[in-house]
Amino acid sequence: MALVLHFNAELDIFRHRAKEKDPVRKMSNSAIDITLLGRTYSIACPPGQEQALQAVAQKLELQLGKIKARTNAISREEMALMAALNIGYELYEEQRKNQDYMSQMDDRIRLLQSTLEHALVERSARED
Repeated sequence: MALVLHFNAELDIFRHRAKEKDPVRKMSNSAIDITLLGRTYSIACPPGQEQALQAVAQKLELQLGKIKARTNAISREEMALMAALNIGYELYEEQRKNQDYMSQMDDRIRLLQSTLEHALVERSARED
C-alpha cells in the first residue's frame, strides 16, 4: 500500500493517509511518485509544485544514499533523521549566508545614501 503525502510548499505539514481514503488527494490536481530507498510513495501536491517536490525528493534520496553508504545496519528512521538534520543544517547555513549578504547590502545602501546626502549638501553650499 502506497502512502499519500500532501506536499506543502513550506514543507511543514505532511498528512500520511492510505491512498484509497485520502480526501486531500481529491483536492489536488496532480500526484507524483517518488522513490526513496527503494520504496515508492505517491505524493499529492498543489498544481505547479511538482518540480519543487521532485527536486526535494532527489536531494533527500541523495542524502539518504550517502548516509546508507557511510553507515551500516541503521534503520530507515535513523537514516531519515540524519538526512533531515543534514538538510536542516544546510538550510541554516544558507539562511545565515543570506542574512550576512542582506546586512552587507544594507550597509552599502546606507553608505550610498550618506554619500549622496553629503554631495547634495556640498553642492547646495557652493550654490549659495
